[in-house]
Formats: sequence, structure tokens, C-alpha cells
Amino acid sequence: MTGKGTQAWAERGIEHLVSSSGIVGHGAEIIFEKGNGVILTDVDGKDYIDISSFVQCCNLGYDNKEIVDAMVVQLNRLHFGYSAAQYYNVPEAIELAEELAKVTPKNINHFQHTTGGTESVEWSIRLAKSYWYAKGKATKYKIICLTNAYHGMGVVGGGLVGSPPARLSYGPEALGIVRAPSYNCYRCFLNRTYPDCGLACAKHLEALIEEEGEDSVAAFIAEPVQGWGGAISPPPEYFPMVRKILTDHNVLFIDDEVMTGFCRTGKMFALEHWNVEPDIMALAKGINNVYTPFGAIGISDEIYSTLRGRSHALSSTGPGCLAGIASARASLNIYVRDKIAEHVAEIGKHARERLVNEFLPLPHVGDISGLGLLLGIEIVADKETKRRFPPERDIMHGVLIPKCCEKGLFPRFYKSVHHDRLSFTPPLIINKEQTDKALDILYSIIAELEA
Repeated sequence: MTGKGTQAWAERGIEHLVSSSGIVGHGAEIIFEKGNGVILTDVDGKDYIDISSFVQCCNLGYDNKEIVDAMVVQLNRLHFGYSAAQYYNVPEAIELAEELAKVTPKNINHFQHTTGGTESVEWSIRLAKSYWYAKGKATKYKIICLTNAYHGMGVVGGGLVGSPPARLSYGPEALGIVRAPSYNCYRCFLNRTYPDCGLACAKHLEALIEEEGEDSVAAFIAEPVQGWGGAISPPPEYFPMVRKILTDHNVLFIDDEVMTGFCRTGKMFALEHWNVEPDIMALAKGINNVYTPFGAIGISDEIYSTLRGRSHALSSTGPGCLAGIASARASLNIYVRDKIAEHVAEIGKHARERLVNEFLPLPHVGDISGLGLLLGIEIVADKETKRRFPPERDIMHGVLIPKCCEKGLFPRFYKSVHHDRLSFTPPLIINKEQTDKALDILYSIIAELEA
């Protein structure tokens, strides 16, 4: 039940504050005031275990003094340093690029800072087209994405989103967007069954490139684990096969690690699970735990050497905010020093075992997916047919989300044209005791579901 403090603030918010996501004019159901570790506290003093990391943003939790102190030191020294060729920013920006090169795939050694995930995706796409233009192949402009994907809400990236309402409520999409079937084995878009399918989704990508014309396709963009799509992970053969197809057909691979990067899946970056190297990486969220808007794009040696000496005009003002660089450097130090990836692999293995052994047998759990602490639970009305609950039931907003909040969980849900899914994506610093407490609460809620 919403407390008086939340009600009062929600009423004030309707008057002037427009939410970045949701229904315009609807008041907030929870208004958070503070956080510590994996716990969020609302304005009425109620605590919640955050099992969403606020959309996979706050990998290292809340109120991390080490990150805050690093930002304060930087702000007291110099708060802004615009990254232009004639100024070359500040020593800290150069040091962050050097530090990122030590943890990214071996061919990714060059970085440009952005203001966040949407900008990282937009610039990655422009960079891919710029590369082909420099190679004398300006006809390569198309971008292939996967169904059920999410790549931000920019002009181009917004058109790559898997939800029709999310991408079509602004008019026509950008030109050159092509969709390929995703790697969702539970709800295969090609109506095949893994592993007998022979990775038909990957083979379809090759046929699609050939049909569109290799000389028209600039890049393929994908999340190594679909985040907004519901924490859906691919078969292990998928990305190695895709990487070969792209190489054989001269198509760049843009790896969107905005949600999956920085230890979320039990590796520093999710593509490491399959030893695959991309051409471009889109980074944000966990790069600095969003203590301030910040992101980056990682650029391969091949692309950098091709563009070297040419005019480069991917820029905005925001990345010059040096608090972002300071928070990213502090975050990266913690990831490496505290072996966060190893911790995530251990806790994620425990959480997934519980989800598979305890949750999957429940009558309304159809699928468990994901890697590390990017885990998804698909809710169905009927397991035999995979039938969803009817829209009028609104199983997420009407039932599961309110019950989670009532019992002290702050969840993340994914309601798309294809499925209804809850995620288990807590801050990466969560311990086993907190994990079990959160899963116990979640189990009691899902077990009570009725058709």
C-alpha cells in the first residue's frame, strides 16, 4: 500500500515531471529517497531488496564511498575538459582509455567517451558507416538487428527496439534497418527446436545478408544476452557462428554490452563466454554505475587505423564532464581488484540452480534463462502450450509487481509482444544470504499464481 509520503510526492510529480518511460500523466507508485548496498529506501522509510539494479545500471550498488570520493577529488581539481583534438581532454581521460584497453577484447584498444548507452549505440552505428565510407564503400549503410532487441531510444537505436509501440509511436523508423530472428530458443521465431535446428537463426542471418546484398550491409548489432528482451541467453554455438558469417561477408559486428558489460554475466564482458571479438563495442551503465551519465565506444585496431588521419565528428558536450571519467576509473578498479566477475559467477550459479530446481517446476514458470546475474523467468498461463496470461489480467502490473513491492522486493519486468518475464538482476555485490532472501520472497509470490 502506498504511504502518505509517496502519495504526496507523486501528486507533485504529475504536475511538472514527465517520466522517461511509462504513461504520460501517471503518478509514481514508489519514490525512492536513499540507497545503501543492495537496499533501496522509499520516502515512507520502507526498504526493498533491489533485484533490478535499476535496469542493470547499479552494478556496484548504492552509496559506494570509493566512487563518490573519486568524483569529489576530480570535481575539486577540474570539472570539465572537452574532448577535442586540439585539447585532447585531460590526463584522466587518457588513463581511463589505457585501463579499458587492458580489460576489453585484445583487438579493442581505442575508446571514445559518450554520455550513456543511447549515445554509445548511435555513435557505434555512425562509426561503422564512417569506416565503410573511408574504405570506398558508401553503399554499405544497412544495420541488421535482432527481434526482441533493445539498443536505446535514439533516432537510429530506437528503431532497432523489438517493441513496436516503443519504436513506432514517433513516426517512420530510420532507413536501412533490417531484422533477423533472435536466438530465443524457448520461443523460436523460426519454429525450430534446439539443438536439432542446427542454429537456424544464425544461418538465417547469412541468408539475410545475401538477400539484402553484402555491399549494402554495414553492420550487425546484438546484445550477447538480451537484456530488455528478458535476460535471454543464446546457445553457445551462436556467436562463434555469427562472427564467422559476418567476417565472411564483410559486415562489422557491433557488440552492445551496455547491460551485459562490466561483470554482469560473470565475465568482464559477455562475449568472453564464447571467445568472440567484435569490431565495435557500445559501453555504458556498469562502466561507472551511472553515478553520473557516462559511456564509451570501443574501437578495433582495424577501424582505428582505417580512420586515422581523417576528420572525425562524433562529439557532444556531456563526455567532457570529468566526474564521469573519475567514477568510471574508480568502478573499473573495484571490478578488477575485488574480482567481481568471479563473485558474480559464483552467486549467479547458485541463483540459477535455485531458479531451475525450484522455480521451473512451478505451474506458471515456462523458462529460466540468462548468465551470471542477468537471469530471466518467463511467466506463462499454461506450460504445455506456452500460452500467456490474457492482456486484461495484466499479470505483471496487476499482480506480480505490486506483490513484490509489498513484500520488499524492487523487481524488473519485461512485457513485450512475445512474452512476460521477470528478471533477477541485483547489484553484483549481493551476497548469498541476500540472494536467498530475495529468491524466497519471489518464490512465494510466483507459487501463489493462479491461471
